[in-house]
Amino acid sequence: MSRVANRVNELLVMSRGHVDSDEKRIVVRRLIEALEDRIGEGAGDDFSRLAWLYLHARDPKRAADIVRAGLSRDTDNFHLQNLKHRLEREGHWHHSIR
Repeated sequence: MSRVANRVNELLVMSRGHVDSDEKRIVVRRLIEALEDRIGEGAGDDFSRLAWLYLHARDPKRAADIVRAGLSRDTDNFHLQNLKHRLEREGHWHHSIR
């Protein structure tokens, strides 16, 4: 599932402006739901991929929550650290509930 999320994230970045926003939203939301159900089993990279999906879904608050949860398991994960810094720069980190 995480590999699918990674591939979808890659495709969304490569196809910016070419994918209908409604279609994008539907695909991303369905994948988010599937990953959320299993994220408890995930590693740091799985959390970062889910966080990216939330960013694509324009939900930076939930992305920050996911990054925090991932960092609590894997404090040195490069991808989670990068996402944290991005969310801080964009002013979304402090909006997290944790």
